[in-house]
Amino acid sequence: SDVVVVVLMALTLTLARPLLEPGAVVSIENLKGVGHELLGSISIGTTLGLMLILYMRLVERQALVVLVAIGFVLTDAVRYLHFEPLLTFLTAGFVVQNMSRQGDKLLHVIEETSGVVFVVFFATAGAHLD
Repeated sequence: SDVVVVVLMALTLTLARPLLEPGAVVSIENLKGVGHELLGSISIGTTLGLMLILYMRLVERQALVVLVAIGFVLTDAVRYLHFEPLLTFLTAGFVVQNMSRQGDKLLHVIEETSGVVFVVFFATAGAHLD
């Protein structure tokens, strides 16, 4: 359902922009750009999910380090290619969880580090509050 929400939000923003910005119009080029971004993000996410399935099945060691490295490197690479990192990683998680038996292993690795991630996130977010 998260993937569907992201896709619908992208389409809604594309269609609503002309209503909010003077001079903006809905065009086929805008819709083609959104379609390219959505399909590219989903295809990269599916590929990443399949690669994670193989990694979790064959290697399974240092999964946390691999996930952090993928998070940092792939986020910049996906943005550079003008795709959406959130949709990419949502799709990868969906593929691992629903198309393999490796989903529980991946969730366990993520749950082990969630405390540290929450502390860093909320400390960073709180630092910007006035």
